[in-house]
Amino acid sequence: MLWRRGRKRKRLMAANGFTLALPRKIVFGWDALCDAHREILRCGRRVFVLAASRCAGAAERLEAALRREGAEVLRAAGPGREPEVEDVDRLAAEARAWGPEVVVGLGGGSAIDCAKAVAAVAPNADAGTAADFLEGTGSTRPLVRAPLPLVALPTTAGTGSEATKNAVISWRARSLKRSIRDDRMLAAAAVVDPALSAGLPPDLTAASGMDALTQLIESYIARGANAFTDALCESALPRALAALPAAHADGRNRAARTDMAYAALASGISLANAGLGVAHGIAPALGILYGVRHGAACAALLPFALEVNRHAARAKLAAIWRRWVGARARDDDDAVTRLIAHVRDLCERLGIKVRLREYGVTRAAVPELLELASGNSLRSNPREFAPGELAELVAEIV
Repeated sequence: MLWRRGRKRKRLMAANGFTLALPRKIVFGWDALCDAHREILRCGRRVFVLAASRCAGAAERLEAALRREGAEVLRAAGPGREPEVEDVDRLAAEARAWGPEVVVGLGGGSAIDCAKAVAAVAPNADAGTAADFLEGTGSTRPLVRAPLPLVALPTTAGTGSEATKNAVISWRARSLKRSIRDDRMLAAAAVVDPALSAGLPPDLTAASGMDALTQLIESYIARGANAFTDALCESALPRALAALPAAHADGRNRAARTDMAYAALASGISLANAGLGVAHGIAPALGILYGVRHGAACAALLPFALEVNRHAARAKLAAIWRRWVGARARDDDDAVTRLIAHVRDLCERLGIKVRLREYGVTRAAVPELLELASGNSLRSNPREFAPGELAELVAEIV
């Protein structure tokens, strides 16, 4: 009998097995920047720091701490927007010429993605340009050599890029936004200091926060979700739902900033291991074609994603409403309806537009929008779409 139980348990574990991809080390806490140099020096003493321009103060503090320990530092400015292949190639060439032992990304998701891409492309520049390594282009080249070690220090609470194994890069010549992706691109250390986000303006707080919330919900209901990612999302969702409006209202709210930093980190870990969904599948195309900030694009598409997945993910979506919004519902379907209304209301309170037409999208443009959509996120969406079905559904929300 015991043997039979053991075999049954083994079969159950196999059916629900999963693989986790995580940063080698995560340091989380208020003023964690003060010790970030120690994590960097564990990776090397020639340090290439890629910092967002608005993070000059934090970059100077970090550089001073590194130099006090005898490290050599070369600091470069990020592009100040979502990175493009030309930015990555230029910065990778600069890094390669100098010969760093470790790359540091300091800034929002775009700055960290740029740093990750530079760390990946610099050792592989003789094998191709940044565009050659982008997935989903029909001619993707693998990274021949391991990326340089990366230490990520996020200053926004949104993308969770500090915990992911990809870097999102735009290729405007082909109207594409795709990823360079490799398990070896995971950070050697993710140092998450919520204090670095305390000065974010309300609009950036809103957009980045809605990105984190969308990532949590989409990875929670994704096909690749597992016991670990479920537990992580369940710990972060109530924090994000409560902290986002609080951080938006008062950027110096320490508890709200801390909870949002945790939510963003959790969303990055979860999406890297569970996948995302239709909102993140379409959002990059909104950025490429209409210049919509990624977080705002995700927010605009989140109510749509909830609606189209209401049957495929009803139980989990209803649980979000009942457990963490804290309100009753007649049944699961009613709970999902109320959750969708709550998300729309949250976007309105945060000043984020939720109709695609408000960003310039027309029904006639929907086919082009979906042609540029990311296949990876669509593949992990709970609901499968028949040919032409998604275009019809998106046209209804324009």
